[in-house]
Amino acid sequence: MYLKSIEIQGFKSFANKTVLDFSPGITGIVGPNGSGKSNISDAVRWVLGEQKVKQLRGSSMQDVIFSGTAARRPQSYASVTISFDNGDHALSLPYTEVTVTRKLYRSGESEYRLNGSECRLKDIHELFYDTGIGKEGYSLIGQGQIDKILSGKAEERRALFDEAVGIVKFKRRKELAERKLEEEQGNLARVQDIVTELEKQVEPLAKQSEKARKYLSYRDELVVLESTHFLNKLEDAEQVLQKLEEEERNVEASLKEDEEKQALLAEAFSKLEAEREALDRKEQELSHSEEEERKQKESIEEDIVHLKESISGKESSSRHFHERVESLKKEASLSIGKMEDLTASLLTIRKRLEDFLFFETEEEQIKLDLELIDSTIKEAERIIQSSFYPDFLFDKGRKEGKEKSVLSEQSVDFRETEEEMRKLKKEGEEKQLALSLSEKNRSEKEKLLQEEKQELQDLLRSKERCRIQWENLRNLAERYEGFGQAVRASMKEKERENGLIGVVADLLKTRKEYELALETTLAGSLQNLVCEEEGTAKRLLEKLKREKLGRATFLPMSSIRKERDNRYDSIKSEPGLIGVFSDFVTVPESCRGLEQYLLSKVLLVDTLDHALFIARKYKHSLRIVTLDGELLQAGGALSGGAYRNSSSLIGRKREIEDLEKKLESLQKEENLQREKLMQHEEEWDKLKRREEEDREEILRLDRLYREKSLRLQGSVKAERQTLSARVDFLSEQLHEYSEKIEQNFSDQLDLEEENKSTAGMVEEEQRKILFLEQKMQDFHTKEEERKAERIALKERRTSISEEEKAFYRKKEGMQEDLLEKEKEKLRLSHQREKLEERSAQSASDLFEEYGIGVSQAKQYFDEALSTNPALPSIIQEKKAAMKGLGSINLDSIEQYTEVKDRYEFLRKQVEDLLQSEISLREIIKDLDSGMRKQFHENFHKIQERFNEVFRVLFGGGSGRIEIDDREDLLESGISIIAEPPGKKLQNMMQLSGGEKALTAISLLFALQSLKPSPFCLLDEIEAALDDSNVVRFAKYLHHLTENTQFIVITHRRGTMESADRLFGVTMQEKGISTLVSVNLVEEQLE
Repeated sequence: MYLKSIEIQGFKSFANKTVLDFSPGITGIVGPNGSGKSNISDAVRWVLGEQKVKQLRGSSMQDVIFSGTAARRPQSYASVTISFDNGDHALSLPYTEVTVTRKLYRSGESEYRLNGSECRLKDIHELFYDTGIGKEGYSLIGQGQIDKILSGKAEERRALFDEAVGIVKFKRRKELAERKLEEEQGNLARVQDIVTELEKQVEPLAKQSEKARKYLSYRDELVVLESTHFLNKLEDAEQVLQKLEEEERNVEASLKEDEEKQALLAEAFSKLEAEREALDRKEQELSHSEEEERKQKESIEEDIVHLKESISGKESSSRHFHERVESLKKEASLSIGKMEDLTASLLTIRKRLEDFLFFETEEEQIKLDLELIDSTIKEAERIIQSSFYPDFLFDKGRKEGKEKSVLSEQSVDFRETEEEMRKLKKEGEEKQLALSLSEKNRSEKEKLLQEEKQELQDLLRSKERCRIQWENLRNLAERYEGFGQAVRASMKEKERENGLIGVVADLLKTRKEYELALETTLAGSLQNLVCEEEGTAKRLLEKLKREKLGRATFLPMSSIRKERDNRYDSIKSEPGLIGVFSDFVTVPESCRGLEQYLLSKVLLVDTLDHALFIARKYKHSLRIVTLDGELLQAGGALSGGAYRNSSSLIGRKREIEDLEKKLESLQKEENLQREKLMQHEEEWDKLKRREEEDREEILRLDRLYREKSLRLQGSVKAERQTLSARVDFLSEQLHEYSEKIEQNFSDQLDLEEENKSTAGMVEEEQRKILFLEQKMQDFHTKEEERKAERIALKERRTSISEEEKAFYRKKEGMQEDLLEKEKEKLRLSHQREKLEERSAQSASDLFEEYGIGVSQAKQYFDEALSTNPALPSIIQEKKAAMKGLGSINLDSIEQYTEVKDRYEFLRKQVEDLLQSEISLREIIKDLDSGMRKQFHENFHKIQERFNEVFRVLFGGGSGRIEIDDREDLLESGISIIAEPPGKKLQNMMQLSGGEKALTAISLLFALQSLKPSPFCLLDEIEAALDDSNVVRFAKYLHHLTENTQFIVITHRRGTMESADRLFGVTMQEKGISTLVSVNLVEEQLE
């Protein structure tokens, strides 16, 4: 058993819901001072039933509820839930997980729950007796308590030893027996007094009860007579009521029919009213539209007259501008021709200047001349395009003859040198291009190499994670982690016990998808031990019993039943049925038949729905399990769900085999990757050597090119200056012609703009006239449509008036008819109420007189008496006889019976109490004897273990514990004597703070060694120790983790380093604790 989780909400500084999940081993809880670490310890102590407020570091129990902060409101309740793994059934409950919950509300109400069901605090205490768990046990050691173990009185530390030797529950039983003995002695005295008083009351009550019985006899006869008479009258009244109800139903039906007709009329009238209102709105709209259109027609007629006068004045002003436009076009054509000649000369010079760029002489000056030529030509083209011809371009192939002959004569001297330089430059560019391609190829190869190296590193990391996981799983399997202590102890004897085969979980094999179902079906049976014959099981059981290593179940193959249950084999062709589970499980040959013993009475089904169908069909007489782990027991019980931890004892061996296969596959993949990497590295080296050769050739060609270029620089410079002066002259002339073209175009635009403006205004005014005339025609059409619509509206209004008059006439007739029917309904209702009132009064009289209702009166009805006409006189005679009996005490019958029974009962109780007193005294005597014996045996073991632990933690010395009063073993105080190494025996108060703490820790560890508690929570108990002692403390703590789970709240680094996992508690929000966890074990596995 171990602590699985703690859930805290609203408890002290844990305002938010906080869950701490634990696992076996050592869990550390760390954090700064005041962060709320110790509140976790208080929460565990509180949920286990602590009632003392001082132990919880508060002044009242309300202090455990979160009281709020400046930013957060207070909580209305505090809740703590603690869960234990009870797979070994250390707690006497039939559950594999036990959950204890405690809640406290601000109203003062509180509740305890055990696995979700309400329970008492007493139930919680009894559940944890002699387990070491509890508010007074040695599993919870809070701040300051470690010092109290030594500094407190000897009697106060007695509780720790009682818990360790296992006599706490016996002491509780003795206390209960003593209290019960005291209570029963008091009860005996009281019962004897009551018996004496009852003897005086029995005889008088006997006489009174006889007279009361006679009275009741007369009364029973009157009940029959009165009931018969009442039912006769009631039958007559019911017949009359039936007639009245029939008439009322007829009237109601007629009224309902008339109301429906009236509702239909009202609906029709509402529709007519709505239509009348719509007609009125339509007439108003028509009148408004006519007035608006009349005003618009008058305005349109005036506009048409004004527009016609304007058009006639503008048509005469657009004829004289054509002669001036023709003259300007001729001048522009001559200017463009001159500009084409100038451009041809500039292009010839430009071609020569471009040739000079090859020699790399005065490049900047040449580029300036080229830019001047290009900008001048483009500006001229832009002016012509924007003025006359949008697609105009100068002819670039045209050359001016005189300019060409001059340039040819000047360039003859260095043509050959230019050609040589071109060849050198081309060869260098080709070499440079080849070098670039080679560098790019090498870069790609280098990138590929890096990627392959990274892939190899990823593969190695994956392989290492897989290997660590495989080693951890193999270690868990070899140590039988997850199995009970008794199973582990037995498997250690396997080498000496040849007849021990193994654990059921290791022997059974099935497919992966069936593992969850197998784990659910067998549950605790997976930890059963399989052996060849009963002798082996007997020897191992004796060892477990002798060394108190726990309990285990053995399955001797020589004696278990191996036959199949044919009843399960007969079930076939059911929906979702996979088969009998034993058919899907394999075992070693030495265990043949084990699967039949465990699983031949279990059906394997795919889903829960199919399982429920089969179970109902066979009347819940079968044991069925689903692939998802739901288990249906014979008899109808159904279990299911899931755990947070999905580890499986069945699947552990399969996981190890899967990891071994994966490791083998990863090793093969690693070898292939390394071969591939070596091949690519060789290719990369070849590419690098080739690049070095290409660079040397490029440098040689560049040197030759520069030598020839220097010889041409002088010649090129002189010719460039001549051409530059020519460019300036031609550009100036081209600019002058461009300005003439721009001015010519501007004059033409002004004339054309003026003509277009006049023509556009005339055209616009003509369109307006046409639009206004069309609008007048539309107004006339609409006026005709409105006249026809007015006639239709008038006819419909007349029709509506006639329909309304007919409605009013029909409505008046229906209202008169409804009034008559309502009067008839009221008359019938009044008559029915009077009759019901008389019947109710008769029933009331019968109830007041005899206490019976109508249904009970029917039970007393006598058919023979109902036809007797003298029935009323018979009733009067019976009543007179009852009156003659005088005063009657009807309670005397019951009082006599009660007093007599009580008298007899109490006499027997006196005898039982006397016998119980004797029995309780015997029980107390037996408990004292058993506790003395058990305390004496276990206390000696604690003495020995304390000295051993003391010597380990102190590195020598000795420690003893002694009983102060050996005559009173059960109540005597216990003293602790410590002698650290190198010191003489001295008073405990003379020890240093660290020595005191280490002595108390030695005692705690000794108690844990003798009787390990499932878990132990330690709150800064090593705070007073120095670093070396902290290391010894942490090391010994690991020694105890085989049987005990430790949760340590600490500030010490040595303790933190020894923890398997850490929880950090912080206050990111002031006053509110939050949790950060690091599971060190899982990180190592990954």
